[in-house]
Amino acid sequence: MFHSPNIESALYAHKVRTPLWWHNIYEPEVFGFAKNQITPFTIGSTDGVTLFAWHVLPLGLYEQHETAVQEQPSGVVEDITKTIGFQLLKSDPQSRLIINFHGNAGHVAQGWRTDTYRVLTADPSNSSTHVLAFDYRGFGVSSGSPTEQGLVADGVAAVRWALHVAEIPPERIVLLGHSLGTAVVAGVAHHFAVRPNAPVSLELDEKKDNGEVNEDEEVGEERRNKEKIAFAGVVLIASFTYLPALLLTYRIAPLLSILAPVRPFRFMHKLIEKIVADKWNSARRLQHYQRAVKGAQSSLSLIHALDDGNIPWAQSLNLFCDIVNAETAEYGECKATHEPKKRCEQVAEAREHKGSASYQWTELDGRNVRLDVVNYGGMLASLTGSEGMQHC
Repeated sequence: MFHSPNIESALYAHKVRTPLWWHNIYEPEVFGFAKNQITPFTIGSTDGVTLFAWHVLPLGLYEQHETAVQEQPSGVVEDITKTIGFQLLKSDPQSRLIINFHGNAGHVAQGWRTDTYRVLTADPSNSSTHVLAFDYRGFGVSSGSPTEQGLVADGVAAVRWALHVAEIPPERIVLLGHSLGTAVVAGVAHHFAVRPNAPVSLELDEKKDNGEVNEDEEVGEERRNKEKIAFAGVVLIASFTYLPALLLTYRIAPLLSILAPVRPFRFMHKLIEKIVADKWNSARRLQHYQRAVKGAQSSLSLIHALDDGNIPWAQSLNLFCDIVNAETAEYGECKATHEPKKRCEQVAEAREHKGSASYQWTELDGRNVRLDVVNYGGMLASLTGSEGMQHC
């Protein structure tokens, strides 16, 4: 496979910053947060990589402990477990955690990302929903360089911090991804649903992911099934099915699709697939995830705006259809001879509809997949109405 670091750098755009590059991410007050409402700290990932992170306190909880929180030293802390905010997160049996996986370019405070954290924590009555935001390797001040393997490993490291350091159980954790972050979430959710204690791998094992094992493997597989982790919610905003396919329709502005001129030529599709090393096949991963969490109360929500200027909303539509078909269909197909009729009808209805709408498929065991297509506003206009967020 041909691999070009320049191509990967352009795709991740991890060194691209907003014009306000002088803003200090070590001082969250610069971005309009209350003093020490956010605690900057670091999380260790694989390969010796250090990730920069923010722990955002819910405003209602912050107000209850305002004096004590403000008296703490500001800036990056060496040991977050000694902070009041962390202790409030860990000690409250009702605390909930949203782990935010941002898109490409910039850093944890890029553009409207800080507005997202405010939407999730600003309700004065909210005293239990915390946010963990972090930068992948190579983004912001996190060390290392971005790769698909590396970013999934970073996401796994952030979730392991939540599970084992903050000791928040998975039924009180929501994974929230936007754009590139939806692909990272797909990899992370799949990892924890299949083999949470194993090293991170990009390989998809059809038989083992589907629970197909021989007698010699049965005992070990039963133990691994008990280890599988499903979260309270997985929320994907402006998602896509597969990176090479996305690149053919991706726009850097509402009317500017860079690869539109080559789209009619099939050989260019193959060339793009060959030169892009990191495939980010979210459709396959989420199909495997959906099968792996069978029997769990799993909620998977997709949200996309019709006016999205970068990723066409049809990408989330196709992803929804692929996930709905996960039980019995081959990738990207709906085979009526092998599926309940209603499953195919749900997919057909979604594909035929051209405006804002909501679609939902619930398996007999309770696993739920939902697609919300909204007219405007992309991420922020849709966040509070997401079913996955309500489950947290």
